[in-house]
Amino acid sequence: MLDLPDMVQEAYQIKQLVLETSAKDDLLYLSVFISNQQFQYAVINQTKQQVIELADIELIDKHVNDQQAIDLLALLIQNQLLNHKKFEKVNIAILSNRFTMLPESFSEANKLSDLMTFTNGNIGDEKILQHKTKYCDFCFGMKAEWLDFFGKTFPNASVRHAGALSISLLFEQFSLRDKQIYLAIHNSQIEICVKQNNALLFYNVFSYESKEDVLYYLLFSMEQLQLNPLLCSMAIAAELDTNADLIKSIKKYVKQVDFCVMDKSISIKDKSQTLPQHYYFTLLNQHLCAL
Repeated sequence: MLDLPDMVQEAYQIKQLVLETSAKDDLLYLSVFISNQQFQYAVINQTKQQVIELADIELIDKHVNDQQAIDLLALLIQNQLLNHKKFEKVNIAILSNRFTMLPESFSEANKLSDLMTFTNGNIGDEKILQHKTKYCDFCFGMKAEWLDFFGKTFPNASVRHAGALSISLLFEQFSLRDKQIYLAIHNSQIEICVKQNNALLFYNVFSYESKEDVLYYLLFSMEQLQLNPLLCSMAIAAELDTNADLIKSIKKYVKQVDFCVMDKSISIKDKSQTLPQHYYFTLLNQHLCAL
């Protein structure tokens, strides 16, 4: 049996993009993004409004259970010395397909478990979390052991679903305000978020294995929503080059495609100054979202 250090080497690839130092009295903010195959984090110096550390950790082994994943994450946090830093604020974004969106009249707290069971099947021991936004009430389930881990590791953490953040960003982030569709491409999942007449029209998460899957889910969603690919404006966030094959394929069908731009409230200096603005978009912009 592998011990944890061996499991980390077998299960993860770590890409360190930024690594700078901070002064003793600088205020630090930690932003985390977690999906079923990704763990990203950024340490932001709030005093200087700069990203001083950014890492992208890819899960290679898909066959780990929740406790193994928590153990691996705990060791990674220890190895990256995140548990030795004092953070003024910690935001954790979770991307999963265990969610539902509700009108306010259906979102009473005592009904959420029943509604999540109806829309997602058996929720088991999941805890139901809720975000009340101007655009919808967003509910999602998380295993109790994950919430316990976050609470013990980062007691001041705010745990939020990436979907609620994406919806908020589509309406409020400056590079998305005039766009109808927001497409966020992650390692094995995509988010599609659509607005119409200043109201939320659609949000969903899809798992994919190939670029053809991404194109299918995007075009199928647009067809179901009766959106004309020639007329709709879309912004893309992804860790992909603007000339990547998938981007070229999307542009063959959707004619008004732009890329998200990071908010000007923080900057990235030195080693990663050339990091494209549409990379790590949720990670570097979730501080804008008050949920």
